[in-house]
This record gives sequence, structure tokens and C-alpha cells, in this order.
Amino acid sequence: MSSNNSGKKFLVIGATGIAGGEVARGLLARGESVRALARDAEKAQPLKDLGAEVAVGDLSDPSTLGPAFDGIDSVFLVTGIVDNAAQNGASAIDASKIAGVSHLVRYSAIGGSLDSPVALGRDHAQTELDVKESGIPYTILRTQTYMQNLLVAAATIASDGAIHLPYRDGRVGMVDVRDIGIFAVELLVRGGEIGKTYTITGPESIDLHQAASAISDAIGKDVNYVDIPPEAAQQALLGFGLSEWLVNQYLAYFEEFASGAADFISDDFEQLMGRKPLSVAEFARDHAVAFSGESAAV
Repeated sequence: MSSNNSGKKFLVIGATGIAGGEVARGLLARGESVRALARDAEKAQPLKDLGAEVAVGDLSDPSTLGPAFDGIDSVFLVTGIVDNAAQNGASAIDASKIAGVSHLVRYSAIGGSLDSPVALGRDHAQTELDVKESGIPYTILRTQTYMQNLLVAAATIASDGAIHLPYRDGRVGMVDVRDIGIFAVELLVRGGEIGKTYTITGPESIDLHQAASAISDAIGKDVNYVDIPPEAAQQALLGFGLSEWLVNQYLAYFEEFASGAADFISDDFEQLMGRKPLSVAEFARDHAVAFSGESAAV
């Protein structure tokens, strides 16, 4: 591991999740000092093995947060897909203020608004507002849905060459989470771009027919997108053991994607990083083993 580059200490909230994990690993790869906040120390063990310090705490219990924020210069804030996300965000912001954090990068979502039909969209908007009113120097990073979400279809792609989702023909500027991690690490280490909001998408807005075609090319097998009714998606998600509240959030997002609300792209990634974001074709090639059924990892 290289020597510390920035001299700052970073707290990654949500480090055991998809995006937060990318950010934590990216910082560690650059030799940065990283503390990961986790409710479960065991889930954070892989990050500890890479050199991260692990602080056990829960955003829904502010009394557990003090040690996690002690001595921290910069915070990367992800709030989970939970029904108290806005309150959790407020707890993290309050702890950041008490600790004298000098930069907070808030990981948010495209399309969030206080009147969003999706509860999580309202929560994202509220947390953005709380960040802006906190007095802490901040940067907001909004993203689209992940290409990695296509991996949930790996089993049906392997078994019958099909992706089953209720997106109709909606196009989405989906983004590879690896690019989100790279971009967020750059914001954190540089410490600039204060007060700015960035929107990260992939290089093109695609429908799931195009995604299926890219996967087909990558694995050398015919893959098709099969549009399914929202009711079928609801039953499948409930069958996975997800809560009714969570399933309703997913269904609301699916309807947004199907209606074309996510049909756009941004060049913010290219402007800051000097290259285009990864395409769905590159993503499919990099994950060909999973899509071909040779690996159970998703």
C-alpha cells in the first residue's frame, strides 16, 4: 500500500454497501486513512483486512456515533434503503458538525424531491436540504441506477437467457458503480468542489433490450429482455423475503424507469475524470462469468 496521500482521515458511512464499499476500497487503494462506520463489525471485516479502521455504530442511535466521527476530516455519507433514511441523514450531519468535519460528500439520487411519489426520493431531497443548511462545506453526488443491479438477473440469464423486469421500453442512463466510487474518491481526496452538485450517469441512456444484447455479446449466448407486469415483480420481490415497504419503493422506481423519467445522461464524470464512464458493454464483459452462470456471486 502506498503512503498516505492527503493526510486526511475519512469516514465512510455505508461502507458495507455497494457504493460505500467502492469508495472505502478506493480510498484504501490510494493509501488514505479510512474509518468505516458499520452496524455489524463482521460485515466490515473485509475492509478491516484491507487496512480500514472499523467503528461500530448506528445512525438510528445517535448516542453510538461520537467515537466514529472523532478526528475525522471528511465524511462520505450514504443512507440505506430504510424508512427512516432522512432521520439517519440528520444524525450523521449533526455528528459531523459536533466533530468539526471540514468536508461532507453526500451520496444522493437523481430525481429526489420533497414531493416525490417515492418515499426514498423525498428522503434524499430532505437530506440534501439538511446538508446545505448545516454550515458544513459539502459536495453532493447524485447518481442513476447501477448497472450492477442487472446481476440480480444472472440466474435467469443462465437458466433461460432472459431478464425479467417491469421497465417496459424505458431508457435509463444506468451507471457502473465502479465509476461512482472513482468519482467520489476524487472529490474526497481533492477536497474541492465545495457547494457543487454533480450528476453521474453512464455514457448512454439504454433500454433493457440493449442491456440484454450487451450481455449476449459478452457471454456468447442469446439473452432477451422480457417485460413483466409490476404485479409479477411485486410477487417475486416479496418471495425473496423483502418487506412490503421496500418492495413498494422498488416498484415506484421501476415505474419511474418505465415512464422515461430516468432517460438522460450527464457529462459530469467525463468533465472531472477526463474519460467517459464505463459502458454497459464494458460492464457486461467484466461480469461475463457471473452472467454465464459460472459463478453464483451477484
